[in-house]
Amino acid sequence: MSLGHALGIPFRRGVGAFEFDPEEDPSGLDLIVINDTEIDGGFIINALSYDGHEVWISTDGINYTLKITIVGTDNTFQATELTANTLYYFKIRAYRGAVFSDYSNIASATTDKLLVTDDFQAYNVGSMTDRVIG
Repeated sequence: MSLGHALGIPFRRGVGAFEFDPEEDPSGLDLIVINDTEIDGGFIINALSYDGHEVWISTDGINYTLKITIVGTDNTFQATELTANTLYYFKIRAYRGAVFSDYSNIASATTDKLLVTDDFQAYNVGSMTDRVIG
């Protein structure tokens, strides 16, 4: 395959089809645990020409499923309806039509343990810390 530029946009040409360059793969995927059912993430967009990004999720780091499709230029996501106290792995890829970049780095995080509430207090089960809800 040869590398070229069209309208200032780098591309690889193979059988006349658009492909993402490795430099255009998303990178810098970082996660933050919000609570027992949500992990939020952000990443660096490196592609110059794309339609959006896909967020893939796994509980074993091997078998991934599509969790979220991000359309446009947003580089953050909220993965909700997760299971408490579970380790999740995430990776991202850009898309343009039916063409996909390679995946970003893999990032992982564990959701909080189930919160038990009592009189406007939320206790993180198994933790010495408590949080005030309100």
